[in-house]
Amino acid sequence: MSDFVFEDFNGDVFLTGGAGEREELLNNRVVAVPPGMPFHRTIAFNPGNQDHQQYLDLFNRLNYWYYVRQVVERPAAVAGAYPIRAPDAGLAQRIRRIAYARTMSARMGHYHYNGTPANHHTRYSEYMLYDLQSFELFARDVFEDPTIAIYDLATALAGILPIPNVADDRAWRSAYRSKHLNTVCIVAYFFRVRGHHWTAEMNDRYSSVWRKCLYDEDGPGLDWQYIAHDVLHAIFPDDLDNIWTNAANADNCAGALVKRVSSMPAGVAVVAALNAGVADLQLIVPRALVFVQDAVNHLNDVNQQLAGGRFAGSVNRRLYNAADVVPNETILAPLASVIRAGLESFAPNSPLLRSAALRRVADNAPMTGGVIGRMVNTAVRSDAAAEVFLPEPRVVLPP
Repeated sequence: MSDFVFEDFNGDVFLTGGAGEREELLNNRVVAVPPGMPFHRTIAFNPGNQDHQQYLDLFNRLNYWYYVRQVVERPAAVAGAYPIRAPDAGLAQRIRRIAYARTMSARMGHYHYNGTPANHHTRYSEYMLYDLQSFELFARDVFEDPTIAIYDLATALAGILPIPNVADDRAWRSAYRSKHLNTVCIVAYFFRVRGHHWTAEMNDRYSSVWRKCLYDEDGPGLDWQYIAHDVLHAIFPDDLDNIWTNAANADNCAGALVKRVSSMPAGVAVVAALNAGVADLQLIVPRALVFVQDAVNHLNDVNQQLAGGRFAGSVNRRLYNAADVVPNETILAPLASVIRAGLESFAPNSPLLRSAALRRVADNAPMTGGVIGRMVNTAVRSDAAAEVFLPEPRVVLPP
């Protein structure tokens, strides 16, 4: 069995039930859109169009200064500290990279900033759409210069909001461009299987999957926290998943991300573990399942319900208008316990044993797993006892 399904799967939180990720409108997640932006999710960027190129450059500059002003300076001012006019070198580099990574997503049509939140099953949009007047006011605010006047788009495109020291990241930008789609897809993967774009305990998982994409580093040159929250959080969840699945179907993302497309969503992790365990038992000792037939029947019912939608049963199902599928863990517990007991006896190194969901559900029926697991253990070592479990007994047992 491939190790990716369980090694990189759900943690101990949000395995079943729960509300998934909370919707919070935070300044660091807001993507700023310049006035009159001519391309978006449904109108492709045209690299041969000079207006498109100029708008892309303006998008980059606007997002750099929006972040500086709204995320760095304004909170400092509210706290009573003097506004940071010139971020230190490390912070300035991070903001430049956030702005550039956002620009790559804008170029690739990932941001649906003209979309209606209700059509994407969210409460709000994380886009700040500027018109000429509001853009002019923003430029005045940034430079604290009331004389700045932007009469038309040509003025806005002509060099307002320059990014300082932008040449310092030239080598990084050149390397990052080819990695951006994989960066988006890996965030889509973790949002699907963990129910969150990023949490601190997910850092190692992110780095592990990134290296499996045949990269030699632990990340794309920007911490995963900023990639997931500050660069990509504004992408509507359904769009984020579509970007990943489309890239996988076209073989445009890394193989490690292609094979993860069918991973179970957070909320039904235990189903993936049980399906794998049942497949093993059916091959080795199929009659062991007779003792937990109710659990097997319920698992089959749950699988049929999950087949009704890609995010059925997900803790974030509301963001996809998906069905609510809740496995009855009391019914499934004996099956989980038997599977765990069998793995501990015969496959102690199986990645399936690392499934937190399997362990948690199995703990609800420890005696079942202990007794039947011991019977299976004995059967494998004894020809006589094996007759109880083998699919075609070598001796016809009396009725």
